[in-house]
Amino acid sequence: MATVDAGIVCENINVAAAGLGLAARPRASMKSDDIKALLGLNDTQIPIMNNVIGYPAAQ
Repeated sequence: MATVDAGIVCENINVAAAGLGLAARPRASMKSDDIKALLGLNDTQIPIMNNVIGYPAAQ
């Protein structure tokens, strides 16, 4: 169920970003060990998704 919850959160992040005029992309690829160290996560806390947020490319 954790992956379902992560998907729901990613969708909400993307909707919020779009509403603010930003671009967002969910990703499952990341340097998990580096993120765990940066956030001070323990061995039972595993990062499974992240969102890249920025300004959309000029069209």
